[in-house]
Amino acid sequence: MGLHRFARAWRQWWSSRRTSDESAAALERWQGIGKKVRAFAAYRYIRGSGIEIGALDSPLQTYHRARVRYLDCPAK
Repeated sequence: MGLHRFARAWRQWWSSRRTSDESAAALERWQGIGKKVRAFAAYRYIRGSGIEIGALDSPLQTYHRARVRYLDCPAK
């Protein structure tokens, strides 16, 4: 699934929410898909070395072609 199709599907789902129970289950499912899309994008496109800013709680998973340094400042 491409990123464009994912975003379109997310918007359609979000605009057609029904009950809070259904929304919670669907939101959990979509968050899992979002993590998979981010991981695929990291594997496919991120190479070399660089920094990730603001990844204190959820750093992006990278693979063998990337070297990441993290720049974070926890909130006061």
